[in-house]
Amino acid sequence: MGGEAQDRMSFIENPRDAVRSHHGSEQPNSPENDVRRDDTPLSRTTDASTNPSPNQISFLESAIAHIRLGAPGESTVILTEERLEQLGQLLDHAIAHKAKGIILTGPSDDMFSVGADIGAIERIQSSSEGRELASLGQALFDRIEHSPIPVVAAIAGPCIGGALELALACSSRIAADRPSTKLGLPEVKIGIIPGFGGTQRLTRLIGLPRAMHMILNGRIISHREALKLGIVSRIVPTPSLVRTAEAMILEGISRRSRMSLLDKFFTFTPPGRALVRRRCEGELAALHGHYPAPQKALRSAFVGLERGILAGLRAEAESIGELIVTPECKSLVKLFFLTESAKNLGKGARRSLEGLQAVVLGANRTGAALTVDLARREFPVILRDPSPEALTRSMEDIRRTVKGFGSLSEADRSFVINRINPPTGTPAAVGSAQVILDSTVASPAQRKQHLTELAATAQPTSLIAIGAAPGGVSNLMTDIPHPERCLGMQFFPRIHGSSLVEIVRTPATSHRSLALAAALVTGIGRYPIIVEDGAGHLVDRIFAPYLLAALRLVREGHAIEDIDSAATLFGLPIGPFSYLDQQGFDTVIPLLTALAETHGERMAGVEALIALAAQGRRGAAHGGGFYDMSTNRERTPAPAVREILKLPTVSERLAAATILPLLVYPMINEAIRCLDEGVAGSPGIEAGFQIDLASVFGFGFPPFRGGILHYAERVGAKTILHHLHNAERAFGPLFKPTKGLAQRSASGRSVYDPCG
Repeated sequence: MGGEAQDRMSFIENPRDAVRSHHGSEQPNSPENDVRRDDTPLSRTTDASTNPSPNQISFLESAIAHIRLGAPGESTVILTEERLEQLGQLLDHAIAHKAKGIILTGPSDDMFSVGADIGAIERIQSSSEGRELASLGQALFDRIEHSPIPVVAAIAGPCIGGALELALACSSRIAADRPSTKLGLPEVKIGIIPGFGGTQRLTRLIGLPRAMHMILNGRIISHREALKLGIVSRIVPTPSLVRTAEAMILEGISRRSRMSLLDKFFTFTPPGRALVRRRCEGELAALHGHYPAPQKALRSAFVGLERGILAGLRAEAESIGELIVTPECKSLVKLFFLTESAKNLGKGARRSLEGLQAVVLGANRTGAALTVDLARREFPVILRDPSPEALTRSMEDIRRTVKGFGSLSEADRSFVINRINPPTGTPAAVGSAQVILDSTVASPAQRKQHLTELAATAQPTSLIAIGAAPGGVSNLMTDIPHPERCLGMQFFPRIHGSSLVEIVRTPATSHRSLALAAALVTGIGRYPIIVEDGAGHLVDRIFAPYLLAALRLVREGHAIEDIDSAATLFGLPIGPFSYLDQQGFDTVIPLLTALAETHGERMAGVEALIALAAQGRRGAAHGGGFYDMSTNRERTPAPAVREILKLPTVSERLAAATILPLLVYPMINEAIRCLDEGVAGSPGIEAGFQIDLASVFGFGFPPFRGGILHYAERVGAKTILHHLHNAERAFGPLFKPTKGLAQRSASGRSVYDPCG
């Protein structure tokens, strides 16, 4: 399988690459009413894909049929059951009219098809329905594969999921040379597998190792990588796409395999397949069984290679039936809809981004990542920092990052770098910027002074987005003229798949500023949520009890490694002590201090970190924190921690099942408190959905659990309340249940329901 470590089963990473579902046509909107004050539109809109535009057929002068998926101008093509049925009818029509071949395209230069209807997947409630749906698609694609006339898929725009399975059934595939042309089988990211023959045809086309790397990781690839792998045979300019496909049909299409001898060995011989199976299963073991779909995809591919493609297709359909009704699938589909809805925030302000120039303040890790995101999306950026040394280091990091973008050509990587202006810049340069993004880490007083001076230089209408502010945003903007243009934008590091941005609304923030900020966030490929100002805002406030609970358990003498292990077994991407070491105590201590000052004894416990930092233990970047780093980069729990904190010795180690409620239920408790306090908008299901989205894409709550409140709903308020009462008696006020949890337990109401 190979690939970078971050590609391995990246269920949190790159969620935007998942199979897309149509949420209805976009309606014009204005920045002022695009983001509402009291709620955030994260629920599903009406699914227009249930009544899709019909496919179109025409005949070229060469007597070749040209079938378009969807009507001209259709922005999103979904392969609904109705559309697939009609495609079969058009296939019969072309054959009956003795066409020399068929060219299959999408309706426009930027749309082939985004795949199957996710809404249908969500609605299915029985395994038999799932099997039947898969079998219907398989039957149609089998007819295409064995058509008496050649069929060429001419791909421009996304060709994802079921759409790629359709293309794989064709005689050949060519792709338009444009950035929007992407191919992939990301079904595992919504808890299922390619069910229309993808596990069978892709393995036979490019070989088992490469096919499994794509399928098991749900990878979306560029048209150039698709050519390199042999998925497409040619890349041509968009205007030549149909003409090239026509010439291929007239000249005759060769189906000769381009697979290397080594890949043939790995694919078609028992010893070769055994090697691939061992490697794949070794990588899947890291998922601890939380995601059943990849294992099913692996099994289906092997059944087909060992017993024939018909057996493999049956295995696919059976797997679809089994997976489509699992809690993991339903949770992942729910998250899919939440991410799709989040991308609509700020859509009315997207035109305002045209020609936008941005200034990023702070040549640190967050500032560098933000600069790259902006430059990659073709925004010119000025990176500023008072320290020339910091700017130099940051630009070196940026160049290394951009160099690693394998999907970009060398020229495109150069363009990204050239959009970044690293010098400190002049007041005139800052004054011309429409957006100023602050990611500095100075003291609140220094930041306030610097922002006030900068705001006086900037245009009165320039958006000023203040980065991480543990104590809140409002106190940093009291002296800024035109405060309606100010808000907070909390960017979370892109570690462990974090792709969330909290847009922090203050009483002075205008709707226009919120809309522009949301458009900018979605424009750089991240998910926005809108939260109210306050210490810790939303994500950090929910995540803090996880860290504090872990510190409380350590103070009782329990093993650091046991606590971290329990967290990762639950599905969290990192244990609390590994997180503290990775982030650095200097970053976490101010946050926990601000939360304790605001929320009192339930957020107490930062003293342990302060004591360790005073003794030089400040995290991995400073030589060690809770773990020591050996010369071979392996981590071992640091004996010094026990000595510095004077920890007791326990006679019995806690099991993971005992540790987990102590780590997870305090987070749920705080999430419910945030819901009831309106931190994520008016209490109710919309705010609850924001909290679910924030938990997954902000701090890595396991996606297969559907978000923190979705998980709480499954566990039940009574169970959570019982555990927290017991923990409060044993460990103190950190675990004290919120009033809202007790009320939901007593009434049997949903955790999403408003509760005053």
